[in-house]
Order: sequence, then C-alpha cells, then structure tokens
Amino acid sequence: MSMFNDYQYEASKTFKPTKQLMPEQVRLLDWATGLGGESGEVLDIVKHGIFHGEEFNKMELAKELGDVLWYVSAIATTCDIDLGD
Repeated sequence: MSMFNDYQYEASKTFKPTKQLMPEQVRLLDWATGLGGESGEVLDIVKHGIFHGEEFNKMELAKELGDVLWYVSAIATTCDIDLGD
C-alpha cells in the first residue's frame, strides 16, 4: 500500500455520517454552492483582466454579479433574512 492509500484510508475514518436532508436544506445547499461558483466566475473575470492583460468585459462581469445577487437573495429568503436590513 502506498503512502497516499494509507492516508486515504485513515482520512476516511473521519468522515461524518450522511443524514437525510429536508427539502429546504437541499435548496440552501444548492444555492450556497451556486453562490461559490458564481463568485469564482466574478473573481476569474477580474483576475484575467488584471493579471492576464485580457480585455475587461463589463457586460460579462455585470451578468455574473447579477447571478451572485440572485443566489444571495435566494439564501436570504430561505433563511428569513431581510436584505434591506
């Protein structure tokens, strides 16, 4: 067995058991992972514009920021958080 196999086996002993999720939890998890993905897309646009010398595409950035806002709104609504506060 390799060192990585040993590590993988030992690490698997620390996994938390799975549990049944409620529909609201599934939606919240879906939206939180979506937010992470969209935030990464915003970061990628900014990174490419600054560090890779690519043309900064404002329309693409605006689209991705709109997606981020949608996920923030969905999460806030699910958690009964008023974005106006």
